[in-house]
Amino acid sequence: MNRELFPILLTVVIVGIFLGVWLAGRQSGWFLRKSVSDVNICRNEPGDTLSLNWRSPGYGITGWSVSRYNDDVLHLELMLHRGGQSNDAKIYIDTMNVRSLEIYGKTIPVKDIPLCE
Repeated sequence: MNRELFPILLTVVIVGIFLGVWLAGRQSGWFLRKSVSDVNICRNEPGDTLSLNWRSPGYGITGWSVSRYNDDVLHLELMLHRGGQSNDAKIYIDTMNVRSLEIYGKTIPVKDIPLCE
């Protein structure tokens, strides 16, 4: 009887693991297609503050990763989470050294980002 039951239990365990990983990834925004059109970006009145707002109501911005190489482009990646998190984020940048913002493959000059209303 153990020989017939083992493949069934193994299959249930494997399906359970895949389902758990899929649900955890969905909760953390791993499977969400991210693009620059999903983000509202605007400049606050002091010229070195950017406000970011994620458009999808189901996900919120929980953090960001910023890097800068030997150029004047600030590379930005947003971390998302599904649920009741706030979807607003503010980033303070030095506009003397940074001329452009690169987010999800699109480079936007900082001076072309509109002022917040």
